[in-house]
Amino acid sequence: MINIDARGNDGPGGPRGFDGTSGPAGVTGIDAVEGFWDDDSPTCGSDGGRGSDGGWGVAGGGGARGGAVTIEVDEYRGGIEISVRGGNGGRGGDGGTGGTGGHGGDGGWGSDCEANAHGGKGGDGGNGGRGGDGGPGGAGGSLTFFYKRDLTGGNPPVWDLTGGFGGTGGDGGAGGAAGPNGLTGRGKSSDYGHSEYNPGTPPPPGANGGPGAPGLTGIPGTSGGAPEYRLVSD
Repeated sequence: MINIDARGNDGPGGPRGFDGTSGPAGVTGIDAVEGFWDDDSPTCGSDGGRGSDGGWGVAGGGGARGGAVTIEVDEYRGGIEISVRGGNGGRGGDGGTGGTGGHGGDGGWGSDCEANAHGGKGGDGGNGGRGGDGGPGGAGGSLTFFYKRDLTGGNPPVWDLTGGFGGTGGDGGAGGAAGPNGLTGRGKSSDYGHSEYNPGTPPPPGANGGPGAPGLTGIPGTSGGAPEYRLVSD
């Protein structure tokens, strides 16, 4: 049971980082055009854009210093509990989520005279933002006793002048998902007897963004030291 409570206030938590934006979609390819002597081949869709990275979380606020307590008594008795402990540092804000990659553009249709063109590669997801660092703990306060007679009888007061804990770091944000690849031939079949157009190998899928790193734990507050006792004569 704390009889005198002059602990410092805890620091505020840091805000979360902003989320990344989605990457732009790729452009749809051009369809084939059947000609009398020769056909115009279709074109592939362009790749989707990369999602932007999530923002960093903001660092937590610092804990407040413990109070300065002065006690003046004639008879100094034991059994009381006094705390001038420093406040804990605030938690760091979480990192923002990475943006989703853009949709790959659909490939051009073969128009029943050529092979279909492949769609574009989906954009890579953005990386998650780093978590904010925890705030520093507040320093312990001070405690001074002025007394005339010591009547503690082996039961001295219990005091706490320690510094506050450093705040925990925020979590790193999740990486954004890769965008889907575009459809081959705009998702339509192309019926042809012979094609001079070779669509080649379809593109690989986009990569998901990586998670952000967590924030660091804040440094603990310094101790306020030992209480000071001063004997006052009558």
